[in-house]
Amino acid sequence: AEDNLNLVKSNFKILNSTFHNSTSDAVDSDFSEGEIINNSYENIAGDAIDTSVSKVKISYTDIKNISE
Repeated sequence: AEDNLNLVKSNFKILNSTFHNSTSDAVDSDFSEGEIINNSYENIAGDAIDTSVSKVKISYTDIKNISE
């Protein structure tokens, strides 16, 4: 698998989630708008959060041991 969560042309809210030991990006948002609140990212081989042409508000997020 590539990204754990791939959002395309979407409105979203990701709350209280955990992403660990991903082999690629944890969250990939393309042409989307949303919020990422109170999430944890650890041991991610790609980007924790990749926002290509997106508007994303990120708050209360813990990021540890990211490769890219």
